[in-house]
Amino acid sequence: MPVFTTSEAELKVGGTTSAVYRAVDALVEAEVLRPLTDRKRNQVWGVGDMLDELDDLSVRIGTAARAEDQTRRVLPSPVLTRSLLAFLVSLLW
Repeated sequence: MPVFTTSEAELKVGGTTSAVYRAVDALVEAEVLRPLTDRKRNQVWGVGDMLDELDDLSVRIGTAARAEDQTRRVLPSPVLTRSLLAFLVSLLW
């Protein structure tokens, strides 16, 4: 669970509110968690390394998709090429 609130953590681990806050504070201090909102109440926390990896993955996927899109624009599909070739051959005969 890379993103959660302290309330969700309480329900998941079954700990007291104060114990969960102490654990969250320790994890923030260790730079494992980071706050994702500026709120004091109902703060949303995220696991920094996981979120960074998801961001990196998103960038890599986007880059690959754009490259694939560029390839599709440059190279015609084999089906279209065969159809065009068949049409040109029919014109010659």
